[in-house]
Amino acid sequence: MRLLWLLLPLAPSVFAQPGNDSESLLWGAYRPQLYFGLRPRLPQSVMTGLAWFGTQDFQSITRMRHACDQGDGLNSYTWTEYDARQGGEQVIKDGINNVVITTQFLKVPGGVHGGSWAARIKGEPMNPAYPSRISPVFYVGLEGLGGIDMDTEEDENGIEGTVSFSGSTPELDDFTIRIVEGPSNIWITEGSHASAFQQRLGKTHFLGARVPPGQVWQAKDLIQGAIVKSAQEAIAPYKDAAKGYPDPAFIYQLPDEVYTGSNLYAVQKHYDGPFQFDVFFDSASAKQKLSSSVLDEGIPALLAEYNERFNEVFPIPSTYQTSDPESLRTFSKAITSNLIGGIGYFYGTSIVDRSFAYEWDQDDDVVVEESNEKKGPTLEPPKGLLTATPSRSFFPRGFYWDEGFHLLHIGEWDNDLSQMYCDVSVNDDDESYHVCHKGYLSLFPFLLSLLPADSPHLGAILDLLRDPAHLWSPYGLRSLSASHPEFGQGENYWKGPIWIQMNYLALSALHKTYAAQEGPHQQRAKEIYAELRRNVVENVHKEYVRTGYVWEQYDALTGEGRRSHPFTGWTSLVTLIISEKYY
Repeated sequence: MRLLWLLLPLAPSVFAQPGNDSESLLWGAYRPQLYFGLRPRLPQSVMTGLAWFGTQDFQSITRMRHACDQGDGLNSYTWTEYDARQGGEQVIKDGINNVVITTQFLKVPGGVHGGSWAARIKGEPMNPAYPSRISPVFYVGLEGLGGIDMDTEEDENGIEGTVSFSGSTPELDDFTIRIVEGPSNIWITEGSHASAFQQRLGKTHFLGARVPPGQVWQAKDLIQGAIVKSAQEAIAPYKDAAKGYPDPAFIYQLPDEVYTGSNLYAVQKHYDGPFQFDVFFDSASAKQKLSSSVLDEGIPALLAEYNERFNEVFPIPSTYQTSDPESLRTFSKAITSNLIGGIGYFYGTSIVDRSFAYEWDQDDDVVVEESNEKKGPTLEPPKGLLTATPSRSFFPRGFYWDEGFHLLHIGEWDNDLSQMYCDVSVNDDDESYHVCHKGYLSLFPFLLSLLPADSPHLGAILDLLRDPAHLWSPYGLRSLSASHPEFGQGENYWKGPIWIQMNYLALSALHKTYAAQEGPHQQRAKEIYAELRRNVVENVHKEYVRTGYVWEQYDALTGEGRRSHPFTGWTSLVTLIISEKYY
C-alpha cells in the first residue's frame, strides 16, 4: 500500500508522525455544524458547504438539509474515518429522501499556502426499490479581503460540464475551484411538462450573489429563497389545475444568474439514482492541478492506512471478550472520527462582563480601586477559537469543561492537536454549604484517585458504586442514587442519567489505582472494574447499533440514549475505555 503513495506525487504521504506542521492543519472540516463544510483556520476566508433536498414532491424544498439538525430525522451521519491532517470519509443516511450520501475529503500538500484539497460527494438509494431523486447544492463563499469569480461562461439555461472559479485572498493567495461531474450520473429529464423545460434539463444551475460581511453562514436561506422565487415564476403559467403542474425538479432550480461583486456562488444538480461529483481546490503555489484519479486512488489508500493505524493506537485487548469485534471496532472508529471531525474553527465577537465579581473573589486585606471603565457586559474584539464540539447538531460550539475530556481522546490520536488546561468550579449561589447527595458529587475523591488504596473510606464508596439501589445499573453508574427523592425528577439532567465521562473517571480510578495497588479492597475493585467496563461499552455500542447514534447521556433505568445526538464529545471516551487508555 505504501508503494502506491510513491506512485502518486500529488497525493499525501499518509500518517507521517504528527508534528507541529500548521500547514497540514490549515484546511479541514472546520464547520462541524454542517453535514459537510470545509474552511481554513483563518478568520475571514473561503468557506464551502453542501446542501441537498429531494425532488419527489413540492414540499421537499422546505426540508433542505444543510446544518446538522435533530429535526431533520436522518437515520445517521458520522465520519467513519477522519484524520485532521489528511482527510477522511463520512456516511450520511437520509431515509426520508431515500439516499445515502458519502462525502470524501483528501488533503494534498504542496506550495506555501496550505496545499490543495479534493472532495467527492457520492449518493445512492438507501432502498433501490424506491425512487431516489436528489438535488445537491454545493456552494463557495468568501468573507474578508480578496475576491472570487466564476470563470465558466454563464448561460441562462444552465451549464454543461465542469464549473470553474478562480479567486485570491491575502492568506491563501491565488487559487481555483472546479466542480467536476462523475462518469455515470443520470439526470432528471423525464416528467410532467418536460418538453417545456427541455433547454434547462440535464444541466448544472447556478447563482452568484453578494452577501454582507459575516453572512456566508446564512447561505442555505439565500439559496432556498432563490430556488423558491424561480419556482414561483416557472409555475405561473400552470396555475390552471387542468394543465397539471410541472415536475418539481423542473421548477426547483437556481436562476442561473451572477450579480456584480458576487462573493457567494452556489452550484445545483438534479440526479435520478446514484450520483457522484468532485470538487477540487487548487492552490496556485502548488503548481499542479488535481484530478479525479487522485481521489480514485488516494481515498482507498488513505482509508487503509487509517484503519491500520487505528488498530495500533486503539486496539481491542484480547482480554475483552466480544462476539462481534468488527462491529465494536467500527463503532469505536466512528466515534473517534466524529470527535475529530467535530473540531471547528470559529471567529467572531463575544459579550463579556468583566466587572462581575462574587464577594469572595476579593481579599479583605486588599483594597480594589474603582475603575472608571464602563461596568456591565461589553462587546469584545473578535477572536478565533479552534475547539472540539460536544454535538454537531445540538452543541456545535466550544465547551470549557467538555474540552478537557475531548483532549484526552484527541491527544491519544494526535498529541499536537491537544493541550490540557485546568478548570475551576463555579457556584451560582451567594453561599456555599455542604449537602450530601449520593451520586457523582460524592465520588470525586475516589474519581480523582485522591483516596489511598488502604483508605478506611474506600469500602463504603465501593459499596455505593455497586449497589443497584443507588448508583449501579446494567448500563453504567447513575449520576444520582435511585433511592434519592430527587431521582429522575424535574429537568432530570444530572438526577440519574448515566454520563460516560464520569464513568470513564471511575474506570480510570479503579484500573490505575484501586485494582492495581495493594489494599484490602483490591480484588473487589478488579471485579467492579471488569463488570462496569463491560456494562458501559456494551450499552453505548448497543444503542449505537439500534439508533445509529451515540448520545449525550443514557437512561438510568433502561440504558436508552437520551437528549442530543450524535454526541461524540465525551461519549467518545468509550474508545479509550475499550482500549484501556486511562489518564
